[in-house]
Amino acid sequence: MKNSRWLALDSTRGLAVLGMVLVVSPGSWGHRLSWLDHAAWNGWTPADMVMPLFLFCVGLALGMKASSQHFDGFDLSKVFIRTLALFGIGLGLNWIEAGSISTIRLPGILQRIALCYFLAALTLHTLHKPRSSGLTIATVLMLLCGLNYFLMNGAAYASAPSGELTYKDNLAALIDRTVFGVQHLWVWGRDESGNVVYDPDGLLSSIFATANVLSGVLVFTLKKKLLIAERPKHYWLTLILLAISLYLLAQRLDSHGILINKKLWSLSFTLLSISCCIGALLIFELIHFSNTGSALIAKTNLLSVFGTNAILAFILSTLMLIYSGAPLITHATERIGIQTFVFNKVNSVITEPYTASLFCAGLVCFSLYLALLPFYKNKIFIRL
Repeated sequence: MKNSRWLALDSTRGLAVLGMVLVVSPGSWGHRLSWLDHAAWNGWTPADMVMPLFLFCVGLALGMKASSQHFDGFDLSKVFIRTLALFGIGLGLNWIEAGSISTIRLPGILQRIALCYFLAALTLHTLHKPRSSGLTIATVLMLLCGLNYFLMNGAAYASAPSGELTYKDNLAALIDRTVFGVQHLWVWGRDESGNVVYDPDGLLSSIFATANVLSGVLVFTLKKKLLIAERPKHYWLTLILLAISLYLLAQRLDSHGILINKKLWSLSFTLLSISCCIGALLIFELIHFSNTGSALIAKTNLLSVFGTNAILAFILSTLMLIYSGAPLITHATERIGIQTFVFNKVNSVITEPYTASLFCAGLVCFSLYLALLPFYKNKIFIRL
């Protein structure tokens, strides 16, 4: 593993990036397939698993570094620089979209990744003496889940007079409105009255999302321990049992009122998403273990192309999303944007609008694939 890439990680990360592009690139926002649209509030869809999967991959990569033979704690200066770089790029993209500092969205996807990365790296740096064991990381992970439960299902009800966590009445939304101000939150984070009241990538939910990064670290620690002992089947079986147990526990919590909610990153959502992430990694581990499966993925290289330049793929897809509304055709009474123009052309051939919208998302994925392919072929992997 020292001299070659972890192919299952590249594929898993590629799946996360590809999923993100499909979610944010429909031909028509009014014709999105249900599984490519986020849950409105409680509940979940496959689209809600994209961000947790990417954070899980961040954890797997951190685990690789922390498990290296010469690891003696993270260089905190590099951690700070990388965190600031991710945060700065995220803010820059939000500024391009907003067009004004006065209304720029301060939270965001890259900002969340930056904060989760920073907190996880700081945790591993603090625990590196003695060298962090799986048990130590699991303990920190459970403490974070306990904090999630207490704040979102105990103290949080002080900010929810009705006793129900709504768009507006929850601790995460209250903190975001207080810290950032509503003018700097997600413009679509609205309540039933149409007022902006929350941000799905806010501060408290991002702290909770650090659990997904730490779960990735824990899984890699487990992988290294069992593969060194030459027990790959034990590793796979452990992942299967973990995934099933966490899934059942999440469903149990959901049925007892700790509802699955990605926007709040609730405890049940945390456990459910970790379960799905472990399942995705397990599938790719088994595929790459098989010579036939590994050769097939290598031949198509779709996931690897996206997975090896994930940040670049995200930046390009975000810029495409921002400018997709730019006017392509201007009439006296209307302006037709690029997204609408392409969708109308596709819909004239593929008359079923939801299928046409999905096809447009596929076109965006293919365009990004062509843009990233030269980087992959020349082994140019852009990291921060």
